[in-house]
Amino acid sequence: MSRSSPKRATQFSLCVDEGEDAYCAGHSDPAGDITLIIDAERVESAVLAKARLEVVLRPDGTLTLDPMGLSEAVIADARSKGFLADTDLASLCRVCLDEKMLGLEDEPRAALGVFRERLATCLGLVDATMKTLR
Repeated sequence: MSRSSPKRATQFSLCVDEGEDAYCAGHSDPAGDITLIIDAERVESAVLAKARLEVVLRPDGTLTLDPMGLSEAVIADARSKGFLADTDLASLCRVCLDEKMLGLEDEPRAALGVFRERLATCLGLVDATMKTLR
């Protein structure tokens, strides 16, 4: 019976290519047996496809991005890094009414008219709900 050499596990690296800021997981030795390089845009696309981002408007006017389909740990990590920061309705309105944003519209007055109508509808819904809470 011949003795065979001890088996060695295959070493690998998985890298997300973001140019100079490449992220690698797995074996860190560049002489590893296998290196898989994945384009960062493909990773982002896969995460977004799985996440199903929902915009939630809370009764206090705060908007939250709620990524469904991701683990609580991933969501908590993203929130701690500011990737899923909450915002309020007034902040979004300020951005919408900025000259640069309005400059992107072919007909800014018409767009603002539609915006105003939608806001009025929303205020009517709030008023009707408040009457039922009395």
